[in-house]
Order: sequence, then C-alpha cells, then structure tokens
Amino acid sequence: MKKSTFKTTLLLSLICFISLLNNFVFKNLNSLTFLGIILVLLFISYSINGLNHSHKRFEKDINITIMTCVISYYLILYLSGLFLGFNYNVYNIGIFSIIKNIWLVLPTILLMEMLRYSINYQINNQKVLYILSFLSFFLLDTTLYISNINFSSIDLWIDNVSLFVIPSIGKNIFLTYLTTKQNYRSQILYRYMMELPIYFVPIVPDLGVYLQAVCELSFPIIVLFFINQFYKKLPINQEKVSKQTSRSRLATTFTIVLLGVVVSLTAGLGKHQAIVIASGSMQPYLYRGDVVIVTKLNDEEKADLAIDDLLVFKRENKIVVHRIYRKVQNGTSVFFETKGDNNESSDGYLIELNEIIGTTHYKIKYIGLPTIFLYELFH
Repeated sequence: MKKSTFKTTLLLSLICFISLLNNFVFKNLNSLTFLGIILVLLFISYSINGLNHSHKRFEKDINITIMTCVISYYLILYLSGLFLGFNYNVYNIGIFSIIKNIWLVLPTILLMEMLRYSINYQINNQKVLYILSFLSFFLLDTTLYISNINFSSIDLWIDNVSLFVIPSIGKNIFLTYLTTKQNYRSQILYRYMMELPIYFVPIVPDLGVYLQAVCELSFPIIVLFFINQFYKKLPINQEKVSKQTSRSRLATTFTIVLLGVVVSLTAGLGKHQAIVIASGSMQPYLYRGDVVIVTKLNDEEKADLAIDDLLVFKRENKIVVHRIYRKVQNGTSVFFETKGDNNESSDGYLIELNEIIGTTHYKIKYIGLPTIFLYELFH
C-alpha cells in the first residue's frame, strides 16, 4: 500500500470513528463543537497532504450547470406548492434570526467541503477509497441528527430518517463524485444554493415527509447525471461516447421513468395512488403487504359504484380497502356499507361520498411487506 493511500485510509477511518462515537456513545454534539471538529480534521488533512491549489478545467461550465439545475429545482418545487399547498417556515425570517441561524452553517459547509476535497484529491481513482470517503462524510454529515433520533416512536423515527438521513445519501454521493471533476468551490456553491434558502423564505411547499425525502435523494443524482454527460461530450472523450451502448441509455431512461412513476403513485399526485394493505380483512383477495393501485373518483363516479366494487375510503384517519356490501340512496344522497371478504359481518357504518378516495382493480403482491415490517418493529 502506498504511503499516501495509507494516510488517506487512516484519516477517513478517523472520521468514521469520531462520527460513530458521537452517534452511539456521547450523543451530545452541538453545532459549535461540530465546527471545531471539522477544523481540526482539516488541519490534520493539510498537515498530512499539504495544500492543493488545483484549478480544474471547465469550472465555469460546471457551476453554470449546477446553478441552472438548482434554480429549476426550486422553480418546480414552488410550482408544486400551488397544487400541494404551502406551510409556514419553521425558521424566523427576521434579520437577526437569519444571522443567528446561518453564522455557523456558512463556515461549516465551507470547511467540510475543503476537507472532503483535501482528502479525495489524494485518492487517484481508487474506487474502494471513494466508497470509504462517501461513507465517512455521510456519517459526518448526519452526526448532528442521528444521535437525536427517537427510536421509541415510529413516526419520529421515519420523520428524522426521511428528512435528514435519506437526503444525505444522495448529497454525499454527488459531492464525492464532484471532487473527481472539480475543486471545492463547486461543492460549496451547490451546498450553499441547496441548504441556505430555507433560512430566508417565509413559506415552503407542503410535500410531506416521504415526497420531500424522495426529491432530496434523487435531485443530486440527477445533477450528477447532467455533469457526467457534459464531460462525456467533451472532444477528449468522444471515443468513449461513441462506444456507449443503447442498453445503457435505455437503462438510464427506464430508471428516470420508474422514479417518476414511483413518486407520483406514492404521493398521490395524479389520478392514481399506491396504498399498502396492512390487515388480513380482505383475504384471500388481498393479503397484508400487497400494494393496490387506487383510481381516484369524482362525486359522480363515486355515486355510480355498485355492490361488490372495491371501495377505498378514509375513516378516523385510517385508509380502508373493503368491498361494497350495500348501497343506500336517500333522495340525492348516496351512502355505502362495506365488508371485508375475510370478515363475518359488515363494518356497521355508512360511508359518505366525501370519505371515499376511489376504487381499485390492480394489485402488486407483497412489495409493501417492508413497510409493514418497519411499522410493527417500532410499535
């Protein structure tokens, strides 16, 4: 093993150790202490590796690509708020509150990306070390949040993992990749544009925890794709571009389409929505862990539903999928009584039209079992 490789491995292992030590032993790291740790690690890295003054080619083009992608992301995000609604920002937007909120964030991002670049600059295309670098900075990035996750509550656990841990995966994959193409200025630009606006805007789109996690996980991967395509199209790489197979292009297209379908279905953005079956009341037609594709209906379509149709409705904050057992018409009003196929008696209450989400005709066997498992594990 080369001396430089050994030093890099040792430093990345130290970052992992410090992060794990705080997450599972001390659990009391604050933002100021975290900044101090980053500063010490940067000093160690510069002492070992020296200062790197590399000026990467095409930095301006890459920065323009990053800015274009981020601006487009926020534009789409806030346009979606016209349909999904908005929430008030949890941060105070007063001038002194903004200064209080960002005075540690600014230097932390700056020093952390200088540290990442200082270490990754020494790796020289060693894939194992890049993976170790991703893991190290992922743990470091989430160390302020993981130690505070409440594992006794499934709701808080899901919220924290979705809002902080999952987005950090996509972000650190992208930033690790970016160190192979550019210096730390591009990394800092990306993080400032993505992480600072939340401290300045009064309202944020109401995406929900899950959809927000999906967006923040997938967006940096999309930016990575655009930057990678830029480098492939450079004249020096034309030979490699010509050898790109139609299979790889098809795989990329399929992945993007699949991601869009999954986001749309789980978030219920369109006419259809995916719902996990959590009970055995509809056996043998539906089993626990099955996923049904719900078709949303308007009031006229709801009123036209007939006995034996599968009804998807929300009652007492729970979504239920049961079969229509009886249809009751009272003048212009229509009500439904439902019954699970595996139940001996009907549900015993009437469903109003405003409680109905829609109906379902399609199911996917067992792919929702992980969701059921996680729910039961923490309840």
